[in-house]
Amino acid sequence: MSPQPLRRRPLVGIGVIICLGTYAGLLGQPHLTRSVLVAAGLLWLASAGLGLLRPIWRPLMIWSGLLLWAGLYAALFAPPIHPPLLVLDSATSQPVTLQGVISSDPLLIARSRNQPPICWFDLQVERFGTDLASDPLLPPVPITVFLSMPDRPTTASAYPNYGDQIRITGTLKQKPAPTGHLRLELRADDSAATRTLIQAGTGNPIAAFCYDQRRRAARQLARGIEKDRQALSVIRSLVLGYRRQINTGLYRVFASTGTLHIFAVSGSHIAILSLFATALARSLRLPRPRWIFVWAPLLLFYTVATGMDPSAVRACLMALTLAGAWWINRSGDVFSLTALAAILLILADPAHLTDPGFILSFVLVLGLILVIPPVWETLLARWRHNSELETDPPLFRRFGRWLRKAIAGILVTAGAAWIVSLPLNLYYFKIFSWVSLPGNLITLPIAFLLMLSGGLALLLGAIWPALGVLFNYANWLLARILIASLEKLNALPYGHFKIEGFPIWAVWLYYTLGAGLLCWIYHRRGERAEELETGPRL
Repeated sequence: MSPQPLRRRPLVGIGVIICLGTYAGLLGQPHLTRSVLVAAGLLWLASAGLGLLRPIWRPLMIWSGLLLWAGLYAALFAPPIHPPLLVLDSATSQPVTLQGVISSDPLLIARSRNQPPICWFDLQVERFGTDLASDPLLPPVPITVFLSMPDRPTTASAYPNYGDQIRITGTLKQKPAPTGHLRLELRADDSAATRTLIQAGTGNPIAAFCYDQRRRAARQLARGIEKDRQALSVIRSLVLGYRRQINTGLYRVFASTGTLHIFAVSGSHIAILSLFATALARSLRLPRPRWIFVWAPLLLFYTVATGMDPSAVRACLMALTLAGAWWINRSGDVFSLTALAAILLILADPAHLTDPGFILSFVLVLGLILVIPPVWETLLARWRHNSELETDPPLFRRFGRWLRKAIAGILVTAGAAWIVSLPLNLYYFKIFSWVSLPGNLITLPIAFLLMLSGGLALLLGAIWPALGVLFNYANWLLARILIASLEKLNALPYGHFKIEGFPIWAVWLYYTLGAGLLCWIYHRRGERAEELETGPRL
């Protein structure tokens, strides 16, 4: 069946207009000149006048008004670069004192034996400089803190905790960031002179609870396999989103083989969790319209606990919107769900629009939605034609057909993902890896099994710890197979090489040609479907 016409998906058009207006607003940040505001206002007044005179111009009035609103919203409500921060955002070796609230789950990153561990967390800076009694920053500015711990503290209270209001002194550096973003890092050595606790427990209690349960889950996944830190880091990253625990060498292996994306909490994680939620809802004998009452708490808890990455929030919003559509007895449309997720993310933070993770996530989802169906339908048609002569095949042949479909599904998904994400990987990461295609063919099924086994380890381990340890051994074996396979691929000669300065126009050209090819393919599908229904045209 060919997809519905675009006119039946108003959210898609609204999402495109909001994205265009938001990008224009981010480019005009932090200062919008009065002439730009006047010109935009006159444009909308002209379109409104045309809409009042002739109804045919009313869409122009709505589109221009939505475009103007999105641009102003992005310029006014995106995290701005404050004039006081001009002192901070320049690279300096002088110590800077900051005061703020820890807004993420602090993560202890183990390093080599000769180097102390690093405690990483996000700090919402409220005051800065030598005079901390000055006016606070409005709104608070996010800064990433890398705190070098002298020794492993003996008590949990020695670590920074989520929600702690602290005063910290260290060296501040500005890092390259996309349009609309301000990326600052503070590096400090932990001591009584550099870090002072002002007040504990000022964060959101729901987020604090989610982070606490995430830490407990991380400890449970480590039972029985504590000594293999490399495999444990992969397991925790895949199941719980602890990406920063992966050491530099292993991180480069995943990056070089084009499989680093599996550590982003995204659709696959939410899909597995949705399966658990569906099984729970069916065990409670809930009808499908009421599944949202089981889906919502589980998905929201997991999304918050794993750090609320854009890909995770996108997948969570799409799943909850689908459950909400079932709740009101409506069918969910995947294009509308994707557009709604993008709109909500941009409303929450307009700077998401230029974030590479946001762009990769949505481009990959839309690409898979458009590329996979025609390929998969072609394969199904050929298999159906070959199996029509056999009405009651034996069991082993039915199993062979199922296995063939499973392998073909992995091949089609991995190939489509590689084709869709290729130009963005070249533009953002500047690495071309031909081994990424076989790497994804290996990684996708193993990562799915590992996430499923990790979920069972957490679920069954809470009931019977010994059974959880048994699944931890299965997780360890899968992680070891994954690491060994990717290391072999990474060692192949000329498996990957860097491409510096991949131009943005080449990215647009690639997707423009791809969109034209997809339009032709879907047009041909529509003609074939019409011929099957009405017969060939004379």
